[in-house]
Amino acid sequence: SRATLRDVAREAHVSISAASLALNGKPGVSEQTRAAVWEAANRLEYRPNERARNLRLGQQSDVALIVNPALTQDVGEVSRLFALRLLSTLTSILRQRGRRAFPVSCGADCGTCGVVLVIGASPWFDQLREDLPDVPFVLAGCAAVDSRIAAVLHHDHQAYADEVLAHLQANGARHIALLREVDGGNYQDEVTGHLAIGTKARDLRFTVHPARIRASDAQEATRHALTAGADAVISLLPFPGAILTALGDRRAPDDVLVVVRGEGLLESQTEPPVTALSMCGQASAHLLADTVEEVLAGGFGLARTLPHQLIVRRSSSRQVSIV
Repeated sequence: SRATLRDVAREAHVSISAASLALNGKPGVSEQTRAAVWEAANRLEYRPNERARNLRLGQQSDVALIVNPALTQDVGEVSRLFALRLLSTLTSILRQRGRRAFPVSCGADCGTCGVVLVIGASPWFDQLREDLPDVPFVLAGCAAVDSRIAAVLHHDHQAYADEVLAHLQANGARHIALLREVDGGNYQDEVTGHLAIGTKARDLRFTVHPARIRASDAQEATRHALTAGADAVISLLPFPGAILTALGDRRAPDDVLVVVRGEGLLESQTEPPVTALSMCGQASAHLLADTVEEVLAGGFGLARTLPHQLIVRRSSSRQVSIV
């Protein structure tokens, strides 16, 4: 297969952004780095496509952003820290690399965009594919079938579900309760399925407790989980404080282990601090930016796994070692 910008960067032992700057004749890298990149490109017979040549001429270098409204819209007490970190870091990196990133919707003027970055499912996706027949797409956290999808970045739901279950079982859990949105769909269905399979394989009991995205509903769902006999709670609802309050006379982690999916900051401010499954907004932004850069330079057929981190705190650890 044809060498990509990532291959060149790896061969020259530099970052993708440095390789792009060197090959496009832009400032920001040393002459030694520039020479190393060109030598690597020649060894690998790297050849950018027509779109990459347009980029060197300053054409079609903008990045159009389509962001799932659920990531940014104000929904009561829900923390939007993940989206804030992701989007602010992403736009900052692209700006430093001389790229202009702008949000788009149906009917937007995207004449200067060299790539469309879709973050989460969007109602405008299908229409924009028709409006922009020659522009490649990068998908993050969503899936579609189209010949112009140049890169797909996805969460490994099975990997982090298994990691959470292994941690809870190691700390004595026998009955896992999942708190999730009533109509969460998308990743929540996948996570539910992986947890169901994982708990069965580990001979653990598993119950699901749907709720709306409200602190009061998270409390009620937690109480239902405790009534069902759960000794561990995994929550996809972003209300760690409400969940701890709902425990009542029971204590975390002595009686109930608690893990919440969140960016980590809010969860660290509770008492006890709550274990968080973070989707790593800032690290994800760097991976997205590098992937966009690679696609702008001609990369295609790329697949990346978005990062995650289980931040273990007192709410789920009966062991001595806590991260």
